[in-house]
Amino acid sequence: MQKTTFIFVILAWFFSANQCKKTGDWDKVFDKTWVRSSEEEKGDGVEVYRTEGYNFPISRGPREAFRMSKNGGFMLRIAPADAPVEIKGSWKANGKKQANINLEKNSYIGKTDFVYELVDVQNDVLKIKRQ
Repeated sequence: MQKTTFIFVILAWFFSANQCKKTGDWDKVFDKTWVRSSEEEKGDGVEVYRTEGYNFPISRGPREAFRMSKNGGFMLRIAPADAPVEIKGSWKANGKKQANINLEKNSYIGKTDFVYELVDVQNDVLKIKRQ
C-alpha cells in the first residue's frame, strides 16, 4: 500500500512540474485582464498590453482586451461597433513562449485560431506577437 502511494505522489509531482515547464512565463499572465495600449506600440508587430485599471489616455473607442485562465479558459474583448463584445475560447501552451488560442465561432472576426508569442511580461506590462 505504501509503495502504491509513493508511486502516485511521484507521478503527480512529475505531471505538475511538467505543466509548469510548458507554461513558463505565462504564469505571470494568468487571471489578469490585459488591455491593449496601442499608443506604446512601435510598429514592429509587438502588441503592448497593460493590466486593467491602468490610467490610459483617452481613446476613440473601447480598447481590445483579453484574459487567460490557468485552467485553459480564454476571453477576448473587442469593440466592433463601439460596444464591447466578449468572445470565449481556450488556449494551450506551445512551449514556454507560445500559446495556441482557439476562439468560439462568432460573427465578428473570421480567424478563430492564432498564436500568441510572449515577448516580455513585467508586473503590469505585457508584450506579445500575434501570429
